[in-house]
Amino acid sequence: MRCRFLNVPPRNPAARQGPMPQAAAGEPAAPPSVHPVRRRAAPRAALSLWHAAAPLVAALLLSAVLAPARALAQEDLDYWQVLALDRAAFRVRSVALLPVVSGERGQRLVYGDRFGFVHVVQLTGRDAHELARSRPLDGAVLEVRTEDLDGDGRVEIVARLTGGRLYIFDDQLNLHWENLPEDYDEITAFTIANVDNDPAYELVILGDGYLDYIDGSRFNREFRSTTTYQATEIEVGNVDSDATLEIVLNTGTVLDAVTGEPKWRTDAFGQNIELLDIDGDGIEEILGYTPGSPMRIFEADRRQEKRALE
Repeated sequence: MRCRFLNVPPRNPAARQGPMPQAAAGEPAAPPSVHPVRRRAAPRAALSLWHAAAPLVAALLLSAVLAPARALAQEDLDYWQVLALDRAAFRVRSVALLPVVSGERGQRLVYGDRFGFVHVVQLTGRDAHELARSRPLDGAVLEVRTEDLDGDGRVEIVARLTGGRLYIFDDQLNLHWENLPEDYDEITAFTIANVDNDPAYELVILGDGYLDYIDGSRFNREFRSTTTYQATEIEVGNVDSDATLEIVLNTGTVLDAVTGEPKWRTDAFGQNIELLDIDGDGIEEILGYTPGSPMRIFEADRRQEKRALE
């Protein structure tokens, strides 16, 4: 899943006039506490960036998402600047944040462009500079996600490209793995989840219509469905009353994560989907939303659209 590395408390209207949290006098401002929360929170749009001008592009991105009234006078990004970057990363498929390293200034951001490059950029309150750039990849970058796939404490970067290509890098953009060109003609959706309760996460892929699980440590295929499906978004969670996880496709299908077989089919949930327990019963609801249309909420355990909190 798309990684979020910012722990954001609710906004305090009284704090809108300045950054938070405040440091003691004479001490540098400390960045907000961080931990990974593996859920995308907002719909995202496509992004094209030019690899020949990566530092400039990163600086433009920074200036576009930060509050216009704030002067970039400090080397550290303040709380609201980091929050703005976090939100922007969740709206754009080919942009993601890397976790903050102890003692690090600013924020590291990873993005992919249509020319087949992945970039890691360091953004501070004063400037932006490129830390690493991948070799030319086989296709245009459609999506970038970050996650500690193998549980070793180091985050990997996963890039999905046109032509059914997947690449996995470390945070210095050293290549760890890539799939074969003949594996897929097209990957229409993927996410990252632990579907088998082993130490490693899996890449949950919808490629050429088949649902595949790729182990995040050994990179071997652990599962392939016998049936083909269509979807442009996948989420993984517990959306019914049993103890096993489900695979949710935005086209209106809920699959058993163990067998890959359908458990419920209905009309499309929406262009974008999110899983969230909104009524506190311990079971996640399916939130479906399409730009320009009202959000819809579905209960897979009751196989119906939810109309009120019960």
